[in-house]
Amino acid sequence: MLSVLLIGFGDVAERVAGLLLRTPGAFALRAVKRSPSAFAGVKVHTLDLGDYRSLKCLPKHSDVIVHFAPPSVHVDDDCPMTRHVLARCQTSLGIYVSTTGVYGDRGGQWLSERSRLQPESARAKRRVAAERLVRAAGWMVLRVPGIYAANRLPHARLAQGTPVVLSSEDSYSNHIHADDLARLIVHLMRARHRKPARVINVVDDQPMLMGDYFTLMAEHLAYAAPERWPRAQVQARVSPMLYSFMRESRRIHNQRLREELRFRLRYPSVADFLKAYAVTKT
Repeated sequence: MLSVLLIGFGDVAERVAGLLLRTPGAFALRAVKRSPSAFAGVKVHTLDLGDYRSLKCLPKHSDVIVHFAPPSVHVDDDCPMTRHVLARCQTSLGIYVSTTGVYGDRGGQWLSERSRLQPESARAKRRVAAERLVRAAGWMVLRVPGIYAANRLPHARLAQGTPVVLSSEDSYSNHIHADDLARLIVHLMRARHRKPARVINVVDDQPMLMGDYFTLMAEHLAYAAPERWPRAQVQARVSPMLYSFMRESRRIHNQRLREELRFRLRYPSVADFLKAYAVTKT
């Protein structure tokens, strides 16, 4: 029986747990979450990763640790939560779920795992610092873009009529379905050809202009298509946080995901998901 510790027990971590529990008796699952919750088959610890003393209830060794929890917003580069996990918990396979935001704005260029890091936002800089810590410990790093799923669709934004940027001024974004991310993590637990401290871009096959993404979503979710405005007008309309996502443009290769890990996406594009979603809704 493999012991698995999930650090940060949110939507994707719950999907991972659900997949593992399909094989009864094969996995002993523990999870860490800041607020109390229950999940059948998983021992959930409610604790603050920023307080090292609270981690004493966790096992000193787990066969697999998957770290979903983001760095604290109260520090720039120290990453105390990740340091505490590494100091307390040893593992044979560590997986850190990071973000493609570490690449920064690249003007729509195609990027691979070998591309230099160019974080611009404070949250991306914190992720770079955390990546360095876990890679030094031999962990794998998964760089993940915008995650979507049936329960993570932009209904509120489309209902509010938030405008998008004109195609000629728009930015490229990348996506991954939550199920594909969860499936990959389970795949890594079983894969014999994985490499320690390896970085993997977990993105689908088709980057999209952000405006095209929301227009496609509106079409399939029965909303009016968002208006397209000049970039300066959109910036004045939306929050600084939202605009920080909208301004960064990059297209990311997933060659390692497909060829090195031999992983097949269930949803190679957002359009593939929406076709399947339309069938389930009828």
